[in-house]
Amino acid sequence: MRHFSLLLLLQTLFLLPLSQASADEVVLSLSNGKQGVADFRPGSKEKPAVLLLHGFLQTNQFSTIQLMADELATSNYTVLAPTLTLNISQRRNSLGCNAVQNHRADDSRREISDWFAWLKKQGYPRIIAIGHSSGSMRLLHYLSEKPAILPQQFIAVSIGPINSQLDSPKMQQHIRQAKEHISKNDPQIDHYSLGFCRNNYAAPAQAYLSYIAWNEQWVLQRLQNSPVPIHVVLGSADSWVPAGWAATLSSQAIPHTLLDGAGHNFSGTQEFEFQELIVNLVTPVGE
Repeated sequence: MRHFSLLLLLQTLFLLPLSQASADEVVLSLSNGKQGVADFRPGSKEKPAVLLLHGFLQTNQFSTIQLMADELATSNYTVLAPTLTLNISQRRNSLGCNAVQNHRADDSRREISDWFAWLKKQGYPRIIAIGHSSGSMRLLHYLSEKPAILPQQFIAVSIGPINSQLDSPKMQQHIRQAKEHISKNDPQIDHYSLGFCRNNYAAPAQAYLSYIAWNEQWVLQRLQNSPVPIHVVLGSADSWVPAGWAATLSSQAIPHTLLDGAGHNFSGTQEFEFQELIVNLVTPVGE
């Protein structure tokens, strides 16, 4: 029995480095003076590299990002999954709503540009961008600013207006509150509502208002005017997007797939269907 336990322990010790080595950590000095980190899984250079971007206040370790990274790497795609700094160098932990959110929408756009440039320097001229939730909106913001490096395709998973769950009068109250701070040149940290943070998003007024523009009209206009081919992936049970959101996309002729029964994060029984869909979307016809 002791010999069996020792053998099992040795097998575990030998196997652990192999699984951990599948993803290398990249530390990059960014143009904003911060240091960013990313998981990098090199694959075939015959295929486009895939940049994966996490959602609201999360990191590249978020379950939906890891689900896509694992499946794409298994299919021999190169995968780069950065963690946005949110004004914190080498950030590796998700942020709580009450943490001081001293970052603006445009900060992430510059970081995304840096990561695209890094991939290109590694010898990957063809890049596919995939975002999850607000990561999709950050990528959409990047694309709308006419960047120097464009992906060949953009897959927007669980994309929707950042304030879709907020009561409109309450939202207007918070906007007025923020604008009042600005009019008084008041740098005070106040509490607002944004995304899943209800009345407890702690931020300076300017930083908060930089995200408020990401409403339904903003998302639809930029999806329609995307400089690259797009495809939206939604779950029919996603309670974080507006009711009838898939129908709205249809009415605007925005390409999308609706996975029946899937939620915002595509966990549970829909995982396998979601993984298959993502690989099919990045794989050119005939391969």
